Amino acid sequence: MPGRGLVAYAAKLHALINHFHVELRAPNVPFIVGQLGRFAGSPWNEFKTEVDRAHRELPAKIPHTAFVASESWPTKATRPISTPTPTANSAVATPRRISGR
Repeated sequence: MPGRGLVAYAAKLHALINHFHVELRAPNVPFIVGQLGRFAGSPWNEFKTEVDRAHRELPAKIPHTAFVASESWPTKATRPISTPTPTANSAVATPRRISGR
């Protein structure tokens, strides 16, 4: 059963996406949410875990949305200086799923 924090956060996120679609007069414009970073020495608390769950569940609930996982992205601590930082245009950032109901 989702916690109250998850329900409240998800409702606000859904309202925000709807607001963008209405204001832009573009109901089919994609909305992509990226996973929160996970870093050694800074474990997720319950709230971050719930936010991650809301982000992962988004494509199943809201049309034209996608979730992009960051688990395989290197952190500054593990990335060699010569390795470019992944960007929204990189192959790593390709959304796993876009719902088009």
